[in-house]
Amino acid sequence: MQINTSQGSLITVEVREIKLRKFSLNELGYIPGADRRVKIEIAQNIGFNLEFQLANLVLTAFFFYEDTPAVQLAQIEVENVFFIKELTSFMVDAESIKLPLEFYVIIFTEAIPQTRALFSQSLKGTVFNNVLIQLTNPIAMVSYYFPNLRDELEKRFPDSLSPVSTETL
Repeated sequence: MQINTSQGSLITVEVREIKLRKFSLNELGYIPGADRRVKIEIAQNIGFNLEFQLANLVLTAFFFYEDTPAVQLAQIEVENVFFIKELTSFMVDAESIKLPLEFYVIIFTEAIPQTRALFSQSLKGTVFNNVLIQLTNPIAMVSYYFPNLRDELEKRFPDSLSPVSTETL
């Protein structure tokens, strides 16, 4: 896929791998018949491999009851690996990479549904079978995880920065 940036350049990005790295389930934490709201938290970790021109985005989603956040009910960790042509051209200095915000929006747009699908598949046949990650705004997630991009995101997508939801269905 080629991404047009606000600077008028093109970035070539390809999905190289989507992998379920970890799944855990705590069915003992389930309370039958209880009218308790299940919440979700999503964490991210991104890294780069310059030699192979790869970006590695890992999303970790946790389910817990709203009133007992310390007790995890389920967790999944999904790795998304992307090839970025000429990744080294985005080096700012020996230790920093500055990619256009469109790159981050695209990879979150790809990684969130993959995480949702793998989590849903992993929860099939369990007491949490009907707990789903709700639709999530990737632009709001990029803004949340990368505050340094927030101003540019607000200019480019002024109506798309609704809060990141922690609700589940």
